[in-house]
Amino acid sequence: MPRTGGIYSLPPGYVAVSGETIQPSQHNPPLEDIAQALTDSLPRNGTAPMTGNLPMGGNRITGLGAATDGGHAPRFDQVLARDGSYGMTAPLSVTAGTEVAPAVQFSNANNGVYWSPGNGPSFTAAGTTIGQLRGGTALSDTFSIVTRQAGDARYMQQSWTLTAGNGLTGGGNGSANRAVALGTPSTVGASTTNTVTTGSHTHAIGADIARSAITISSGNGLTGGGNLTANRTINMGTPSSITADSTNSASGNTHTHAISAATIGELMSRLSVGAVGTYALLADINTSADLNPGATRAGSNLRYASAGGQTFGSAPAGTWQLCGFTPGGASSHEQRATVWMRVS
Repeated sequence: MPRTGGIYSLPPGYVAVSGETIQPSQHNPPLEDIAQALTDSLPRNGTAPMTGNLPMGGNRITGLGAATDGGHAPRFDQVLARDGSYGMTAPLSVTAGTEVAPAVQFSNANNGVYWSPGNGPSFTAAGTTIGQLRGGTALSDTFSIVTRQAGDARYMQQSWTLTAGNGLTGGGNGSANRAVALGTPSTVGASTTNTVTTGSHTHAIGADIARSAITISSGNGLTGGGNLTANRTINMGTPSSITADSTNSASGNTHTHAISAATIGELMSRLSVGAVGTYALLADINTSADLNPGATRAGSNLRYASAGGQTFGSAPAGTWQLCGFTPGGASSHEQRATVWMRVS
């Protein structure tokens, strides 16, 4: 007998009565029916497949192993919930698709997204590419990274124009890349002002900036100077020689200094014996003619002398000028001893 609602029942007439002979009709049909019922059952060890749909009656299949092949039933934790309550745990891999058969489709088979080898993700509508992302390269005129509807003011239309205002150049409509640049400025002059004009501009010179009309003049004791059209140098003028009567003064392009008697005395006190500018009592040992004041002699012709005219063996260095008188015919040294000043 067939199962009814999943319940198996033996065929009628199978019950044996005590004391009566068992008939084949009581024995064979039940066993044959049981054999068929067992054949129609699903083996637990999986040795036979299902031959029809298996209604679950609102019950769940529990303890299901994770699917590892295309013919396996996936578990709940292996599928993506439609309401997004369970996130992806691995990348979603789909085929690249084509323009007329995109990998991800919306409503119709030829509306969706596909991958363009060598370019990137592309968008198709009615089997025609309407947009494409190309990393690192310019977009083709036939593709747009964004699409817009008529009257959409968020994006620049090709008919719109970018105009360069005063002081700027460049611009143009939205059909190509445009550049706006600062116009070439006019030359700054002493009287220019801060202005902008078509394609140009200029600046005023501040009061704290020097102009070419301003001149640097060298005062007393200095030389150089000039206007500010070039670098200028101010130098100290060559001073006059200091004399006993000179004063502290500056005039023209020179100057001089006064020197006090105390300073002269101090300088003289610091001169060593035999230095230029010092005096010494010397005797000429080689002259045969008179020597008058102002005559000069090399130190090798002179010897240091005492007031009594005695000479010493050392000769002074340098050149000396006679401050007294030496007779040429004198035979004794004492007659030739007089005052000399070293001049070099």
